[in-house]
Amino acid sequence: MLTEKQKLALRLRYRKDPAYYRLKQQGYYHETRKEIIGLLGGKCVQCGFSKDFRALTIDHVHNNGSEERRIFIKLKSFGVKYYKLILKRIQEGSKDYQCLCANCNLIKKIEQDECRRKKD
Repeated sequence: MLTEKQKLALRLRYRKDPAYYRLKQQGYYHETRKEIIGLLGGKCVQCGFSKDFRALTIDHVHNNGSEERRIFIKLKSFGVKYYKLILKRIQEGSKDYQCLCANCNLIKKIEQDECRRKKD
C-alpha cells in the first residue's frame, strides 16, 4: 500500500509525465496477472503448457467472465482492479478460475459455443 506522501509524489509525477504513470500501471497489471497464474498452478490445466506465462490465460470455469467484465466496465474500473478482485477471490479459495493456454482457451470457447457470432 502506498503512503499519502507516495501518492502525492505519483500525482505530481503524473502531471509532469502521463506516460510514466501508464507504465507504472502496466507494471502492476502484469505483476498481479503473474501472481494469479502462479496461484492457479502456472501451467495449462488441459495440456500442461508452462513455457511462457504470456501465452497463459485466466479462464472462468463457469463461463461467466463476460458478466464480470460488464460490471467492471460500467464502474469504469477495469484492468488492475479487476485482476486484484480475481486475486482476492483465488486467495479466499475460489474454484471459479483456471489457467489455460491460449490454444486450449480458444478450443474451449469453440466447443462450448462461446464465440460471438454475427446475427443475420
